[in-house]
Amino acid sequence: MSAESKEPELIWEALMDDRYRVSVTRIDGSTGRLTVCDQSEQAVLHTEEVFLLVGARFGPDVSDVACWQEKAIAVVDNPK
Repeated sequence: MSAESKEPELIWEALMDDRYRVSVTRIDGSTGRLTVCDQSEQAVLHTEEVFLLVGARFGPDVSDVACWQEKAIAVVDNPK
């Protein structure tokens, strides 16, 4: 997030099953927020802080993305 902007920096985003939007936005240098939303219900299903590798020049680290995908799948497959 830049000093001028109030919008969080989008690090990664995916659509699961044409229904669930999963995104990670930067909170600070090494912390992000993972959010899983059900687009059909227009509801946030889950949000949590996640670790971000610092200095990934070409986008998020592959291992970070794999971890975020696993967390999102667990949320969608095991609703509370």
